[in-house]
Amino acid sequence: MITMKRHFMKRSTGLIIAPYLLLIAVLLSTNPQRLPAAWLLLPFVLLLWGLWATIYFSLRHLGMRRAGSARKRLVLAFCLALLPTLFLALQSINQLTARDVLLLGIFMLVLLLYVSRTSFNRR
Repeated sequence: MITMKRHFMKRSTGLIIAPYLLLIAVLLSTNPQRLPAAWLLLPFVLLLWGLWATIYFSLRHLGMRRAGSARKRLVLAFCLALLPTLFLALQSINQLTARDVLLLGIFMLVLLLYVSRTSFNRR
């Protein structure tokens, strides 16, 4: 039992730290003015991955461990990680306004309420 916990902790720590290390490496080693447009999305994807992993394993550690809640935990973590990533993406192109914050906040609230009420059990 203890070895399984240690294995899980090593794996989850690696999954949490890896995207942040990759993000730092990408930000320090690239010049955005010389990158193709598709490569400009890479920092946002890495940030989304890092936030998702952090939230996912935090939810697991905080008690969402039931067998039926693994998928719900996945979707919930993705929704929570998506919001700051969208804010940062909009801010990076100077399109973030108070209206956008309000609309994204309401959309995310509705989405989180929907996910929390949905059953993800296979039938």
